[in-house]
Amino acid sequence: MNDQTQAGQLSAQAIHGHTQRLAEQLLARIHGNEARQGELHLSGRIAVGTFLPIKQLEHDSQQPKQHDLGLQLQDGLVTLMTQAGFQVVDFKQSDGIYMQTEQDKMLSRDVMRLTQRHNLDYYLTGTLLRQEDSYVVNARLIKLDTQQVVAAATDYIPANVMWPEQKSILRHGQIHRKEY
Repeated sequence: MNDQTQAGQLSAQAIHGHTQRLAEQLLARIHGNEARQGELHLSGRIAVGTFLPIKQLEHDSQQPKQHDLGLQLQDGLVTLMTQAGFQVVDFKQSDGIYMQTEQDKMLSRDVMRLTQRHNLDYYLTGTLLRQEDSYVVNARLIKLDTQQVVAAATDYIPANVMWPEQKSILRHGQIHRKEY
C-alpha cells in the first residue's frame, strides 16, 4: 500500500511504523558491528535526542509540525531501543515529582530541575529535511568516547503522517500553494 494518501487525509502508515523501520536499520547495523568488532553492547547507556531540522539544528518556531515530528521520533525511539535491550537514559527526568492542579510532572525541559549526571555511552539523534510531500529522516548512533558514528539509518516519512496535508504551506517565510 502506498504511504501517501490524497490531500486532506492522513498517511496510511502511522508514525510508529516509520520509527520502527529506523530502529530496525540501526539495530541491523549494531548487530553486524557486534559480530565483526565486538565494540557495541546492548548494555550500553543511550540518550535519545530530539530530531531537528537539518539546516538549523534547532527548533524552528515557524514549523511546529516539524518540531512535533522530531519529538515523536525521539519518544518512539526511546521505546524501541528500550525494547531492544538498551539501557535508555531519560535525561528529561526531573529531580522530583511536581504536582499541579490538574497534572503531575516527572519530566522537564527546565535545566534547573533536571538530574545533572548521566553516565552515557551513546547518543542517538537525527535530522529532518522537508521535501515536497515527505521528510527525509536521518538517524545516527554516536559513541561518545570516540565521537564515531557506529550506526546510521535513513527513512522517508510522508508529510501527512501526523496531520492532513494542507493546500498551502509556509516555506522559508513565503506562502506556497499546492493546489487551487
